[in-house]
Amino acid sequence: MAGSNGNGNNGGGTGQDDGPETGRHTALGGTMAMLRRHGAAYLRQQAGGRPRILELQVTRSCNARCAWCDAWRAPGNEVELDDYSAIVRLLRPLAVAIVGGEPLLRPDLDRLAASLRLSTEISALTVATNGVDLTVDRARRLLDAGVDKLVISIEGLGEENDRARRRTGLFERIDRALPEIVGLGFRSVQLQLTIHERSIPQLVETARYARDRGVRVAYTLQGPSRLEAQSLSTDDKLLARLDDELLELCELSERWSHIVSSAEYLRRVGAFLRRRTEDFPPCAAGTQFLRATPDGWIRPCGSLPPLGHWTGYPFPASSNSCPGCWSRLRGETPALLGVSQLVELYRSAGADSG
Repeated sequence: MAGSNGNGNNGGGTGQDDGPETGRHTALGGTMAMLRRHGAAYLRQQAGGRPRILELQVTRSCNARCAWCDAWRAPGNEVELDDYSAIVRLLRPLAVAIVGGEPLLRPDLDRLAASLRLSTEISALTVATNGVDLTVDRARRLLDAGVDKLVISIEGLGEENDRARRRTGLFERIDRALPEIVGLGFRSVQLQLTIHERSIPQLVETARYARDRGVRVAYTLQGPSRLEAQSLSTDDKLLARLDDELLELCELSERWSHIVSSAEYLRRVGAFLRRRTEDFPPCAAGTQFLRATPDGWIRPCGSLPPLGHWTGYPFPASSNSCPGCWSRLRGETPALLGVSQLVELYRSAGADSG
């Protein structure tokens, strides 16, 4: 399905290249609309010192079998809260992203989402999924429960995604369901591609695929532990190919509004891998974004230990000794963005999960 989804909010393009003038006028109009809709919420968040994004990890269980991840080995008897709205009311984030594990494994996910919508003042509610259990009916129920944005995490296109997830036919099922899911009326349906050794040749191709399907696309670099197991940071030929793909993506992002990742973020991916991070902004984990575990412990992010249980919030100030990452959550910081990109960031608040 090419072009817009009919509600004008997925930025999927028209099926033809937008010229420079068209792109500029579209960006200006979109910026003003975003400021009218979300500018006040952004200012309140900044003035009040509230987190920009709270990731609610509602389960550690997962139905994919990714070799680099242990989530699918999690025991089935973990403690999970029956409701997370009290945590959200206390922390008062601008946006909430429901993540896992795989959140669709929670049979009560619709109820959890509806509770958040009815009893909190969040500006956006996202569900991030690997797509294994995603159907049109399940997506419709999430929308009815108040979910604004659906993020489908992928490791590549076609068989590359299936190989990484170790789920034969997964990408084809996602592809078949996308047109109907887009037509349901979410504020945004978005693919999020992890940048790793095998997905590098597909970065630009994924942007074109997303445009044809009328969905948004974002990119996030794989985490530190996964990077250590690969040769991406030391393979000059692979890094050169990455540079070429990212350069083309940055150029396309000037014309294609469905590419959510900012050029500022994409340009720094190569620098991060080459350990040239002197001018990188400080990480905002623990302040601008937080993660709540299934049993209510609050972590700066998914890679760092808990700060404390949510019932003890606010916590004493502390510094984190993070080994460093360049995930989208880490890298799409307000310090790097212009006005239009900043408001777009708040409008499309999401998560790195899969």
